[in-house]
Amino acid sequence: MNADLVLIISPEAPLMGQMSKVLGKICTMYDFTTIDKNDKYVTIRHDETGLVVAYTSEERLNIKMD
Repeated sequence: MNADLVLIISPEAPLMGQMSKVLGKICTMYDFTTIDKNDKYVTIRHDETGLVVAYTSEERLNIKMD
């Protein structure tokens, strides 16, 4: 997996909330294209900037973050 940014999402830190902070503007999933999906990560590319982001959740990684 080659990504510019890797995020761990949760109900407290949803994907689009994190992406809005990174990109500095409100965005939706319509602004992204899925380029890879496997059992641990989903990799997307921002259509406007080309930023490649891989995201997952704690459950998918099978870890507990404190």
